[in-house]
Amino acid sequence: MTRSPANIHRQGVRLVFLGSLFFAAGAFAAPDEAALGQAEGYPNCPASLRPDTRCLVGLVSRFDEVFPARKVAKGAKERPLKRAATELRSATGTSRRTAGWTTICRATAPRGC
Repeated sequence: MTRSPANIHRQGVRLVFLGSLFFAAGAFAAPDEAALGQAEGYPNCPASLRPDTRCLVGLVSRFDEVFPARKVAKGAKERPLKRAATELRSATGTSRRTAGWTTICRATAPRGC
């Protein structure tokens, strides 16, 4: 078999296709809902270093309730957030969203980031 650019490209396409099939197969595999606590409505169990399997979905779904951190009291008066009159620009004059981080990084850093 010759190592022409066309053959190398074809092999690469095959490899990417087979890899995609391999990883996509895992996406369709459903976890065991009974073991994850579906019958109990995905319980919110007490905090533990090794939670039961039936508590995993409830733990991830209600993480803020299980491990509360930095609770902030509601203020006396609410103020609405308004949109700025103009969009902020970086020091290079381009928006990070449109220019991409690497473009800004190369423009501002002497040796890249």
